[in-house]
Amino acid sequence: VSRVCSLWNTPLINQFTTTMDFVKIRDVTDKIVCSIACKHTEVDTLCLEHCRQLTDKAIVSLSEHYGKELKYINVSFCEKLTDGALVALQRCRNLRSLFIIG
Repeated sequence: VSRVCSLWNTPLINQFTTTMDFVKIRDVTDKIVCSIACKHTEVDTLCLEHCRQLTDKAIVSLSEHYGKELKYINVSFCEKLTDGALVALQRCRNLRSLFIIG
């Protein structure tokens, strides 16, 4: 978890970051995603593929914070997500690509 936490505090990921890629970082939790969503308000591309600890809570937080910005999200192989995550993503009015496999 510290690896992910240290990432969003570096100059490489600041409040102006628009793309975040957490592919196969299994330490990513709802708490981390919610913290990132609160801190980085301009994200339009988000890849959470294989982040197996994520639940609907993380997606709800993302949709609340990125409702206008989010254009692309990949939640493939996020095994704990349910239909509730899809309902939450309806808030993302500019969403153009949603990838869900597995």
